[in-house]
Amino acid sequence: MKSLLKSLPEYLGIRNHPDRGRQSHHFPIPEATVHTPYCLWVEPIDDRPAHLRAAEGIEIRRFPFHFGRHTRDLTAADLGGPTYYVHDRVPHVVSRNHCVILPSEDGLDVVDESSTLGTVVNGMLIGGRTEWMAMTLEEGENTLILGGPHSPYRFRLVVKRLL
Repeated sequence: MKSLLKSLPEYLGIRNHPDRGRQSHHFPIPEATVHTPYCLWVEPIDDRPAHLRAAEGIEIRRFPFHFGRHTRDLTAADLGGPTYYVHDRVPHVVSRNHCVILPSEDGLDVVDESSTLGTVVNGMLIGGRTEWMAMTLEEGENTLILGGPHSPYRFRLVVKRLL
């Protein structure tokens, strides 16, 4: 069974890469949206009553799909496609270009885009100060936390194979 965690050299297909530490550049993101045999449901985890929640869930069928912090000068075109913007306040825990979900040969990968505090996927920290930069989502229910384990920006991700 393949590991679900991927370091930058592994994600880019580089074997025996001498620099296994934190990288500062971004992963190659497809220029156009890509259709895959997967559908992704993204829903904020929020215990408040429905009428007080910031947003409801959305279904994603085209990738890449980005998560980032909302700013006045940042648009979806800046991140290269559809984006879920988080209204984070100072001190920020979510980066402007925090993470992206991309199709891969293993399914759908969450890739941390060199965020400062990292991204937690199913309880595992990727990005931030770890060597792991990507993790494959499992079919079915997954959790995503933007900005480290204590961040309030939590999501339920459900991956479903379409065929």
